[in-house]
Amino acid sequence: MRRALAKPGEWYRLLLGWRTALRRLLGALVLGTLFWQIYTQSDLAGWWTRLRAAWSVEGHYWWLIAALLLMPLNWFLEIAKWRQLLKHSWVVSWGATTRAVLAGISVSLTTPNRIGEYGGRALVAPADQAVNIVLTSLLGSICQWVAFVGCGWPALMYWVGQRSGWSGSTILLLALLIPTGLIGILLVVRLMWIRSGGIKWGKYQTWWRWLRYHLQRLRHLRYQQVLIALGLALVRFWVYSLQFLFLLWFFNFPLGFWQGLSGIFSIYLIQAGIPLPPGMGVITRSEVALFVWGSEGMDPLVIVSATFSVFMVNLLLPALLGTWFIVRNNKK
Repeated sequence: MRRALAKPGEWYRLLLGWRTALRRLLGALVLGTLFWQIYTQSDLAGWWTRLRAAWSVEGHYWWLIAALLLMPLNWFLEIAKWRQLLKHSWVVSWGATTRAVLAGISVSLTTPNRIGEYGGRALVAPADQAVNIVLTSLLGSICQWVAFVGCGWPALMYWVGQRSGWSGSTILLLALLIPTGLIGILLVVRLMWIRSGGIKWGKYQTWWRWLRYHLQRLRHLRYQQVLIALGLALVRFWVYSLQFLFLLWFFNFPLGFWQGLSGIFSIYLIQAGIPLPPGMGVITRSEVALFVWGSEGMDPLVIVSATFSVFMVNLLLPALLGTWFIVRNNKK
């Protein structure tokens, strides 16, 4: 009788070792990509010099401290939003959700338009929950997009109207046009779905049957859950907009509260609609900010420094922790 190459337990240990090595390799790639982005896409030495100069200005350091203190709140709101969409399909602890969200941040920074966030979350969760994680994360992203449009479009119309000399009624009409249109489209689609008993045109397509099968996971969702998720997305949008404003004030950019927020809302909306390769988010946001505020006569380096600081506070620090969770993950 031929001797078996390995016992089942030995095969399991080999597989576990292979998965561990793969996670460590991925962690090293993520770290390498993050540091490559920092050193090639930014003037790190210049940013540090301006940071120290701003810190030395009496009282300005409180704005930086305020932005740092809002960072945990920012990501807590994202975690709470995702848990709201998950809670009836997967019973998961706050710790596991936090690890998944931070892992998603680390992977997202190395992919175009941060699309890798969904896969990053799935990396540190059980394999049988992968589809559920992707679908609920996608729904959470849609909620965040609604916040982008709901706040960013009126702000952008106000900014354009002020510079174009439009009347107040014209600005108001255009500001309400897109949000009202989106609500109308959603209501019509919902009505058509109810009357037709669901979309049947693709019932003979394999991909459509596969999609409908997995979309059944979202049937447990209630309107209250989605509305709460939308509310959390809206609050989160305001939180990281305030962080941006506080960092602009820290670098001595004299903007008023509403003037600053309307510009920031517009910047986030414009950036969200631009397909970006990995690592270009900071550069693009800086360029859009210069376009929005360039006429204010301020030093462009102030805007660039504040934009890069937002990246460091809200994304780089959580991404480093998320990479650690990917490497140390023990889920099957």
